[in-house]
Amino acid sequence: MRILHFKYKSLGPCETFIERQLRLFRHLEDIKADFFYIKNTPNELPCPIDSSSGWIKYFRLFVVPREQLPDVIHAHFGSNALLILVLTCFRKLPLVVSFYGHDVGSFPKKNLGLNRFFYHFLFKYCQAVIAMTEPMSKELIALGCPSDKI
Repeated sequence: MRILHFKYKSLGPCETFIERQLRLFRHLEDIKADFFYIKNTPNELPCPIDSSSGWIKYFRLFVVPREQLPDVIHAHFGSNALLILVLTCFRKLPLVVSFYGHDVGSFPKKNLGLNRFFYHFLFKYCQAVIAMTEPMSKELIALGCPSDKI
């Protein structure tokens, strides 16, 4: 199985929790994991798995042959998942989304509440949602996420 971990920016210095998650994939033989991000973060953490970046690579994923696509995309942060949602819908790829904090608390309230509206599409399309805590899962349900996807 090939998993593409997606995040808008590379691993920031305080994102050791994501870095530890990615380390779990380093030595698995039956899972090939890559990390893809659009922009660099100042003082970024080294990525423990193969990584690539850039808008060109992002747009290239829309046209590459099916066999070059991952089997599943794992988006780190709900807000970042909105960026990759277009690709996953267009290419019919499964999407798993991890929520960590600001993407549940403050992000849905921004842009006059429009972000909350976008989350409804995300929850409808994604296959699974990962909440870091039980209170966060309750907040996701309040935002419209079906409990059976968490």
